[in-house]
Amino acid sequence: MRGRPVNPQTTIDQIGKVTLMSVGARNFISAPDSLRFTVGRGDRIVTVTLDPDDTYSVRTQLKRTGRVIFEVSGIYCDQLAEQVYQAHLELNKRDRASA
Repeated sequence: MRGRPVNPQTTIDQIGKVTLMSVGARNFISAPDSLRFTVGRGDRIVTVTLDPDDTYSVRTQLKRTGRVIFEVSGIYCDQLAEQVYQAHLELNKRDRASA
């Protein structure tokens, strides 16, 4: 069972517009318990889900294959921006390593 309904604007405010801009977030889609957006070149999807225990889960997956490449849960609202940014940094490290 997933979390309770989430207000997408609240989640965007908790992540912060500066963080969203720095990771290249766009194409926002709101679901009843989550917020999804693409990052970088648009080839990765980040899903931020509000869990029943009032914490967040952040998952990043490849758009083309759906393979999960970053996932963390138990995130409080004041840690959300850092986790979204760290997910982006981790992805960039993997891109540079494979090049």
